Amino acid sequence: METKIVRKWAMPNKNTFSIKPVKDLICKYLKGKWIDPFANESIFKDRLITNDINSAYNTNYNLDALKFLQQFDDNSVDGILFDPPYSIHQINEVYDGFGKIKQFSRYAHEIKRIIKPNGYCISFGWNTNGMPFEMKINGKKQKTGFYKEKKEILIVSHGGCHNDTLITVDQKYNSQLKNVILSEEIITEEELFNRYEEETL
Repeated sequence: METKIVRKWAMPNKNTFSIKPVKDLICKYLKGKWIDPFANESIFKDRLITNDINSAYNTNYNLDALKFLQQFDDNSVDGILFDPPYSIHQINEVYDGFGKIKQFSRYAHEIKRIIKPNGYCISFGWNTNGMPFEMKINGKKQKTGFYKEKKEILIVSHGGCHNDTLITVDQKYNSQLKNVILSEEIITEEELFNRYEEETL
């Protein structure tokens, strides 16, 4: 799978989803059951399950984001909009001082658990790391179920001294395929994944 990389220009907005190229990207993927753990004043609040720790916002939940993610069953959501505060400055400016920076792996563990096979995580930030292909769980390195290559990366530049907004789309593959019989040949999940990658290049 080859990563699609697109660069656009748009005026900055503290409500990221209101930036037109960002809005257009989200609309392309927003099908089925989606959730947003850091919803704030999201323009998509009527189309997904929303959460914000600040009870002043009209969201479905007002929980700590990690606790919100823990409410969902395994493989139960089609996608997640993951737009956490990037810095202490952003917590104060955009989130009115609510919340705190948490170790990303704590979120990633829950995200990989609750997204369905073939589902998406759209991450927003100052880098394009997105969801990891593998991570340490209980001290052991394990695959997360997400493709190593990103599905899509959108770079939105704002000009002047503003940092770019970086959006990364990750897709989860079908991790339930353990051993598959193909033309009387038994292949492992990893071999099947590698063949799929070669066929889609």
